Formats: sequence, structure tokens, C-alpha cells
Amino acid sequence: MLNKLKLIFLPFLLIEVSFIGVYTFFNWFLFIQLDLFPVRETIRNFGLPLLLPWIPLLLWLRPKLNLLEFKRKNRTFFYLITAGLLIACPAIITQEYLKTATGKLTELASINDIGNHKKTKYYTVKNYFVFKKDAKLHATAEVMGRRNEHLRWNIYIAFPIYESRQQKNKSPAAWLGIKYTQRIDNKLSDEEKTKKFDDFLEKSEEDVNAKDLQKFIYLDRIASSDDLDGYLKAMKDTGNNIVLVPVHAPFAARNGHKPFWLCFSLFLGAFVWLLMLLKPKLNTEKMHCLIEKKSFAKDGELREFFWFFMPKNDYFVTPILLNLNIFFFSIMFFSGAGFISLTPTTLLNWGANYTPYIAQGQYWRLLTSIFLHGGIIHLVCNISGLVFVGVCLEPILGKSKFILIYLLTGVLASLASVFWHADTASIGASGAIFGLYGVFLAVLMPKTLPFEIRNPLLGIATIFIISNLIMGFTLSGIDNAAHLGGLVSGFILGLLIDRDKKTALNLMEVVKIESEPL
Repeated sequence: MLNKLKLIFLPFLLIEVSFIGVYTFFNWFLFIQLDLFPVRETIRNFGLPLLLPWIPLLLWLRPKLNLLEFKRKNRTFFYLITAGLLIACPAIITQEYLKTATGKLTELASINDIGNHKKTKYYTVKNYFVFKKDAKLHATAEVMGRRNEHLRWNIYIAFPIYESRQQKNKSPAAWLGIKYTQRIDNKLSDEEKTKKFDDFLEKSEEDVNAKDLQKFIYLDRIASSDDLDGYLKAMKDTGNNIVLVPVHAPFAARNGHKPFWLCFSLFLGAFVWLLMLLKPKLNTEKMHCLIEKKSFAKDGELREFFWFFMPKNDYFVTPILLNLNIFFFSIMFFSGAGFISLTPTTLLNWGANYTPYIAQGQYWRLLTSIFLHGGIIHLVCNISGLVFVGVCLEPILGKSKFILIYLLTGVLASLASVFWHADTASIGASGAIFGLYGVFLAVLMPKTLPFEIRNPLLGIATIFIISNLIMGFTLSGIDNAAHLGGLVSGFILGLLIDRDKKTALNLMEVVKIESEPL
């Protein structure tokens, strides 16, 4: 047990503490202290802490997990997933705590002074007037749930803030924001939905009329987020994007119970990881190889990482596609298009798929859109899915069939998006990647492969497909029409491909080679 503590438990704790510390510092320094460029809070405080831990885990923890002896071969993957979640939970809580704990409180003599001070998160104001009668309203609707069973409405109401009542005919210095939310059953008829929305709108107006908007303890400035977008749409591009939310609780209580939950999540994560290490045994031969021969040196790990980006005999087209996607994203980034998220206008200028433009004869967008991505997270998720299916499928199909299916299913996925979305810019390689997964499912259908090979591959492919489809149904901004179009077209093409014992033998050889050390 002592060896497991030294080789696996302590490295996990080191990765966890180091990642949370380093990421929190850069989040504070780049986006809070310097405010270099606007990045949505959901990306900074949730998306990146959930995604980035995979880098140190794959580079440093995964080789050490191979020292454990598991009865099931896919247990290492399960341990990695668990480790990533155990690190992500306290990392997310830390970013939320960072947001409130480091937010400075600026005292303003007048609301007109807000533009003369350095941007902070919290404000107190002595002289101000909220003009309730000139409120601006914007409503949004989004489908939620695994089966789109819920419909959520958001009503954003923005009130102009002036220094005094006498200045209400001038441009407001800022806006006061109030949000109302209601969720209903999406299976209701259109008439029932309309009736419930009218009731929701009426109750929201009654609540606003009953509120005394002139009374609050301090104001919370909204950062780049979906809520800020909702208020800006209500304001209809007035040129002033300062939106403040009234807070009626004491300023000292802004952190809530975040410190407790942070400590608890760190302790619980360490305890769970320790329990997971109790049962599996260490492979003594591999352990001595690690200690004496240093088989997991950094240069070997780097070679293993860069292996995925280097074309070779039966893995030739996939790395080219990976590098092309990275290349186009890099060109867009260095041209000033963005890094974390790109605007629809920018993506359209670079060749995004868009139904009105396709109707005008710009059919080339059906192809160019599959090499564009809306941000670094979008890119990383797509190339991660492409690596797995490329390693397994390209040796079976061959270079010509593989690239042909990739491009063909990508175009068909773009067409599905055109027919489904009337006015949405669509981009991403996910439609083509789903096409490859559709072919892969068709290849795995015949039971010509051994159970221990077929089931893990089928399980990983199914997890990728289902998880991405669920995200598409539950999150906004994900084009599930392209996903389904690529998946179905790829599956049909896979059924047309000859699937015999030679295919099974090729796949077994691929699995055998990939399981061997480099």
C-alpha cells in the first residue's frame, strides 16, 4: 500500500493542487486583474476547469495507473474519468469563490462616475435614480432535458439608471437588471404554452411593479454571460453595456458557504481516490521498471503524445485532418477572430454553413464549415473524438475510403443542418466525425470479433455518440441536426462496405498494436 501511496495517490494530490492553483492564478490575472478580453463566465469557471485537468492526467497519471492490475481492461479509463471529476469539482468551486472573494467594492458618489473608475465587480452608489417606466424587456426560450421534456423561459428586464430624475431624458449611465425564470412541461399544446407564458409575463410585471428599485445594499456588475446577452438584447444595442444587479444581502455574506464546500470537496476527493486504490494490486515487474529503468520518462510521454499528429502507414489521413483543423483555427486566431469563442459574424466570414447563403448558391460552405470551430474547447473536443475513431477505423477502410467518407458525411451533415435550421450559422468537424462513428458502429455490428475486443470498442463509441447527443439536446449552440445527419449517413455507408473476416482481423491487429508500448 505504501508504494501505491507514493506512486499514484501522492501524484494525484500534486496534480490536483497544482492544477487548481495554477489555473486559478491565470484566471484571476488574465481575466479579472488585467481583463485582457471578454470570456464567458461559464467557460472560465466551468468549461475549462472541467476540460483542462485531462492534460496533466493523461501525461503524468495515466502511465502510473498502468502499474495497477485490474480484472477488467477498461478500468484504467474509469479511474482516469473519476480522477478528472474529482479534480474538476473543487476547481469549479474555487473559480466561483474567486469571482466573489476577489471582487472589489467601489463607492460611487454618483452613478455617472461609474465610467470614471476602474472596472470592478461591486458598487455602492449615493446618487442615482432608476427609471422604472422606461423598462426594456427581452424574453428567451430554451428546450431542456434529455428528451426535450422541459421548456424554460427567461425574461430579462433592464431599467435605465440616471443620477437624478431630472436627467432621465439623457443617456443612462448604466442599467439595472432583473431576471425572471420559469420552467414548464414541453409536451403541452401550443395554446397551453401561450397561456402559461402570458401568466408568467403578467406575474413578472406585477412583481416588478411591487418592487422598490431604489432600495438595495450594493450592485453586482454582470460579466460576459448568457444573462448579459439577454439584457443587451433588451436594451437593443444602446451603446452602454454596463448592467448591474441589485443585491439585498450584506456585502460580507457574498461568499456564502463556498470555502466550506471547497475544503469538503478536496477532502472527499482525496478520500474517494484513496478508497479506489485499496483493492487493485501493483504489478511489481512494471513498478521496478518504472523505478529502475524509468520507462515513463518525459521524452517517452511526449513522443507518445505527438505520435497522434504524425502521419504513418495505416494512420496517415487522420493526423492530416487533425493538423488541418488545428491549422485553420490557428490562422483564425492570429487574424484576431478569437480564441475561447468566435462570433457568428466572424464564422460566416470564414465560411460557416448558413441556410440563406446556401440558398443563394454558396454551396462551398457545406465543405468549408467542417474545418471551422467556434472556440478552443470546441476544437479540442472534436479532435479528441477524431483520434480514437481514426486510430481504429482508418487501417480498416484505407486512406482513400477514410477521407472520402469523412468529406462525404461532413457535407451530408451540413445539408441536414441546412434543412433543420433556417437561420443559424453552423460550423465544426463533429458532423464528419459522427459519420466516421456511424461507419464504425456498422463495422462492429457483426459478431466476428472476440468479446473482449468488440465490447470495449463498441462501448467507447456508444458513450461518445450518446454523450454528445445529450449535450446537443440539453445545451444551446450545439447542432444536433449535423450530428444525426453525419451519424445516419455514416452508418448507411458502413453497411454498404464489405465486412468480412478480413475486416475483423484488421481491427484485431490494430487493437493489438495500439495496446503495445511505443
